[in-house]
Amino acid sequence: MNILFIDTETTGLDPVRNRLLEISARLDVDAFVPSKDGKGVLPERFNIKMLMPYYDNSTVTLGALKVNKRKLIEDRVINEQAFSSDMGAVEFANWMLTMQQKYGDFVVCGHNITFDISFISEALKRMSIEGLKDLTGYRMLDTSSVATFLRLAGLLNVEKSSLSDIGKAMGLPVEGLHDATFDVDLTASVLYAMVKRVTDVKLALVAMTMTGKLDK
Repeated sequence: MNILFIDTETTGLDPVRNRLLEISARLDVDAFVPSKDGKGVLPERFNIKMLMPYYDNSTVTLGALKVNKRKLIEDRVINEQAFSSDMGAVEFANWMLTMQQKYGDFVVCGHNITFDISFISEALKRMSIEGLKDLTGYRMLDTSSVATFLRLAGLLNVEKSSLSDIGKAMGLPVEGLHDATFDVDLTASVLYAMVKRVTDVKLALVAMTMTGKLDK
């Protein structure tokens, strides 16, 4: 299974009124297939930071900039090129096409992934590009939903399914949140940790069943 982890930073919570500030992604190829050398395949990565959106009628929320550590007035050039918010989404869609053509289909995963996809989709629509679902598919993995399920099943001790709380519960470092690249890597670590927890429970149940049979 190929898994594409995605995270975005934005100027607010509304994908129509607000804009993208950063997109980060990583593609894990054959994510759950052990490699012969034990090292696995290095993930493919994408990251782009966009200019503050002064060019249209969008709005900027100061609270979002505080969380994302961005400023209202910034240098004009980021990452060697001056990408507009919507053009950054086009660059990302092109990268996704390249990855799909190189590795085949993938499952999209993120923390509250519908939020990220909605912003990318709206940005592409403003650039007259439709059909993002043809790349992402209609069935995506949301680590927030997976964590909520594990919490209800008694397998994860968290009060809420935030990325920070889940990471801490899994013993993962969370310093660096709200940087899209850090969040992508943390989301991947969280997913793999939750899968391992379920696998460990499954193996424990199998072992108990086998032991019970032997005792008889």
